[in-house]
Amino acid sequence: MSWPVNKSKLFAELGYEPSAGQAAFHASEARFRVLIAGARFGKSLAAAKEVVPVLLQPGTRTWICGPTYELAQKEFDYVVADVVKLLGREATSAAVSGTSAHRQALTLPWEASVTTKSAQRPESLLGEELDLLVVSEASRIPGDVWERFLYPRLGTRLGRAVIPTTPAGMGDWVHEAYQRGLDARQPDWESFGPFATAENPAFSDAEFELARRTVPEEVFNEQYLGRFVHRSGLVYPEFERRRHVISEPPKEWRNWPVYRAIDFGYRNPFVCLWVAKPPGASTPWYVVDELYTTELLVEDAAREITRRSKGLRIVATVADHDAEDRATLKRHGIPTRAAVKAVQPGIERVKSALRSNAADRAPQAVLQETSNAVRPGLRVNATCKNLIAEFETYAWQPQDPGEPRNAPQQPRPYMDHALDALRYLLATYGNPTPQTRLPPKGRRAKPTTRTPLRE
Repeated sequence: MSWPVNKSKLFAELGYEPSAGQAAFHASEARFRVLIAGARFGKSLAAAKEVVPVLLQPGTRTWICGPTYELAQKEFDYVVADVVKLLGREATSAAVSGTSAHRQALTLPWEASVTTKSAQRPESLLGEELDLLVVSEASRIPGDVWERFLYPRLGTRLGRAVIPTTPAGMGDWVHEAYQRGLDARQPDWESFGPFATAENPAFSDAEFELARRTVPEEVFNEQYLGRFVHRSGLVYPEFERRRHVISEPPKEWRNWPVYRAIDFGYRNPFVCLWVAKPPGASTPWYVVDELYTTELLVEDAAREITRRSKGLRIVATVADHDAEDRATLKRHGIPTRAAVKAVQPGIERVKSALRSNAADRAPQAVLQETSNAVRPGLRVNATCKNLIAEFETYAWQPQDPGEPRNAPQQPRPYMDHALDALRYLLATYGNPTPQTRLPPKGRRAKPTTRTPLRE
């Protein structure tokens, strides 16, 4: 028997129709792929489908490593089911050894194998070299096990790794791996998600909305939206990929007014956002592009900003207050306006833009309507991966026990650089308050210290 030589043909033969998120994951050529999603999205299924094409190649060796043998079983069962479709039940059964409570293996006549492993016994993870490693439920596997026992297994054969998981908080090795996969300077890594449970077509929209209403917000964000949740709570729980992220902005956006928003940095990221808005409209804002990089001199950033802005109708550039950096941009033909930087009013302005109207809790079918009446006032191009990641991880500082209960919360100064730039823009140009209205030509604006009004 022969099989298709590419994954798409093989998947068709197996009767597998991936969702949009799964399809993007399968299309990647990166050696290390991180798939972050809510429970029941289909992470295990997608990971198992990556095993089958490798298993059809002679002499290959694959591990599925879970926190326990039982938790590695789901992917293994999916693989066995696919091999049954290709070889038949009798031949496949003869190729399987072991039990679900212990090590299981599927070894095919051409000496290709897939074996389950448990992170509970790190000493069992030594010795072998791998072509593919699936790290099942990775957020429940200690970082030390990944670094010392799993990752080194891939070196000799330049093996690949698939890391599918629902996150379990911020700051662990999975979160670091996810961030690595968003960094364009690390092409061996690529990250996908977080994807919401509702993006699985087999999961009921009604069940998803019931969970939204009944499950604690922190649990819902993690288990149903697949977000890396800081235990103090997210600053922007309103943000959801299926509602706010678009595959591409409207084709006519290049003829619209475009704003740029800049947050300076060197060791920390330098960020520039390009944000378009339909002429004469107060919303929606479309974040169409981002420059997000570290250790970039301002003059080099200016050249890149100028290159990306060619042909666009740039109407204003708002920036952080660093006088020297703003002067450098001006020398390179990029005049800027000092941003309105009040944090709390700016956060409220972003929150206001994220909110939808009457259809805020509508099912997916309604959210796909083109009417602006059911759309949020802020939409982000899917290519702006860093801004999206910041929306999904930006959290409040834990409140100091000694502070008064009514003391205003402050956000954590972590994963906030693109969000700072966006906040500057919406606080400065988000509505025509005295602080954001431009003066008539030839007249100077009177200074004001008034806080922008909430929309």
